[in-house]
Amino acid sequence: MEALLRAPRILAIDDDADTLVGIGQALAGTGFALLTAGDGARGLEMALRHAPDLIISDITMPGMDGWTLVKRVRCAPGLALVPFIFLTDAAADEDRLRGFQLGADDFVTKPLRPGELSLRVQGSLQRQARIVGAVRHHLCASGPLPEQIGIRGGLEHISLPALLTLLEMER
Repeated sequence: MEALLRAPRILAIDDDADTLVGIGQALAGTGFALLTAGDGARGLEMALRHAPDLIISDITMPGMDGWTLVKRVRCAPGLALVPFIFLTDAAADEDRLRGFQLGADDFVTKPLRPGELSLRVQGSLQRQARIVGAVRHHLCASGPLPEQIGIRGGLEHISLPALLTLLEMER
C-alpha cells in the first residue's frame, strides 16, 4: 500500500555524472523520486536499503559492472521482480541477449533521448503494476490462503534445466 501513496522511486546507477544528470533531466516533471549511485556496489546497497520501483543501470562500470549487478538484484528476494533497464553505448545483439538472460527488462542506448527514456520507464512501471494487480486479483479470487506456502520436495522433483538455472543465478 505504501507504494501507492508515494512517488515511484527510480534508482539510476552510472559512473558518469553527466549521464546521471541526463537521466534526472529526462525524468524531470514525471513525478518520480530519483535516487542515484556512481557504481554498481553502491547501487546495490541503495537498492537493498530503499527498495526502488525501477532500476536503470549502465553496463560498463568500474568494480561491480551492470552484468553482476543485475544478477545480484535478481537474487535478492525484495528486488527480484523490480523492472531493470540497462543503459549502453552500443547495444550489440549479444549484449542484449546476455542482458535478457540475466534478467534485464529493457535496454536504452546512449546518448539518452529524454522522451524515449521517460516512455520506457513509464511503460515498465505500468507493466509491473498490471502484473501485481493480476496476481492480487487471482489470490483474492482463489479464496483464503493455506497456512503454509512454499516449495516442497527434493532434487528428484526438479528438472535439470531448472536446477542449472537456479545454480547459475546463485553463482
